[in-house]
Amino acid sequence: MENGIETIFSVLRGTKILFLALISTLVGVFLIVKSDGPIFSGSGFIFIVIGVTIMIINFKLRVSKIVRRVKTDYKD
Repeated sequence: MENGIETIFSVLRGTKILFLALISTLVGVFLIVKSDGPIFSGSGFIFIVIGVTIMIINFKLRVSKIVRRVKTDYKD
């Protein structure tokens, strides 16, 4: 039972991080679309890069965690 609860909390924690990354990316897109000059466009690009980087790192961590779990479950 505790393992299931821990899994739920870890998924929620990962979802929170992904939500923040998505918001960062959307802010970057909004800044680029609504920009009147290169300053806002550049900062929008930085927001997009930060958001996408967080998403990629989170995805890699989740995949490595799943691979590690599968390796330990099916170890001979």
